[in-house]
Parts: sequence; C-alpha cells; structure tokens
Amino acid sequence: TFLDTAIYPVKVDPTFGYTSLGSSASSLLSDSVVLRIGNPGQNGTVDSVSWGAKEEAGGGSSADWQGGIYDASLNLLSPQTATGAVNSATKQFWTLNFTGGPSVSNANYYVTAFKDYPADLSNAQYAYDAGGVAGESKYKGGITYNTWSNPLTGTSNTTIKFSIYATYTASGGGENVPFTNPNLKSLLLTGVGT
Repeated sequence: TFLDTAIYPVKVDPTFGYTSLGSSASSLLSDSVVLRIGNPGQNGTVDSVSWGAKEEAGGGSSADWQGGIYDASLNLLSPQTATGAVNSATKQFWTLNFTGGPSVSNANYYVTAFKDYPADLSNAQYAYDAGGVAGESKYKGGITYNTWSNPLTGTSNTTIKFSIYATYTASGGGENVPFTNPNLKSLLLTGVGT
C-alpha cells in the first residue's frame, strides 16, 4: 500500500547541509555563528538543526548554543530553536528542535549554529572537514549570544566544511506515480535484485 500511494521521489528523514561528523575540531574564542549551505530540493518545514561539536576543556560549565536558518542573502528565517548545551568532550552531533519551524523551498539556505562563550570561558569546538568551497561555509565572531542579526552582515568565508545540517518535513505536492508492474513491486519488497 505504501508503494502504491507514496508521493515520489520518497525521501526518508530528508536533510540539507553537511551531515558528516568532521574529523577535526576547533573553536572561536567569542560568541559566534557558524553557517553551512544546503538546498532541500523541495518545499518543507524545518524540524531541527544538528551541529557537530564537543565541549572544550577548561570551562566552568557546558557551552550553550542555538540553531537557526538564514536564506542565501543571509536574511533570518523565523523562528529559531531554544537554547541547548554542548556538555561532553566527545565530538558528536547535538540536535535542537524547532517549534513551528521555518518554511523552506528548492533554494539555498545556511544552516546556522549560534555559540555562547560566557565569562566562565565555557566553549564548544565545532567539528569540520577540510576541502570545501569558499562561501559554502561562513562564520562570524565577536557578536552577542542570542542576538540574531537580520540580515547577517560581516561574515567571513572559509573552505572548511562545518558539520551542521537541518532535518525537515517535506510538503505535499509531488506526483503520485502508482506501480503498474507487480514483478517490480515484488522485487522492491523482498530486496531481490537491488
């Protein structure tokens, strides 16, 4: 029934951004944002932002952060996530959910992590990989945590690939293409010939 009634193409837990947990980690010693470009490829509503990071040794508490989405012109979409914490020295993806997340379409967006660097020097190191294209990742430091700029100006481009992505729920509107070949459906259901 699912194969007969699904809207194609079917995507399970669709994402945009950079979904690999980077092999390296570093930090900005200030309140800062890191951004990574991505294109959902279709209309949808963003459910969450996942950021690859780890807690840096030496701080007095966990490092706070928030997630958000900017469009290709660095205009801020509403809303942003609530605050979460990076509270482990093990590098991993940390996920924050939206409540009534922003709407996206088949266009470029910047998935964003906004990191606090408080007086007790609690900090988070961002995960990244080398070998990207300048402008696909951006960053800006020396700003005030939880004060989202709209538009965001004064960013710097980098060739490193920040590990940050968004998960979204696709909207309807695709084409319903039922299977007409029962043999093909049987192969897909049993996994034979894949």
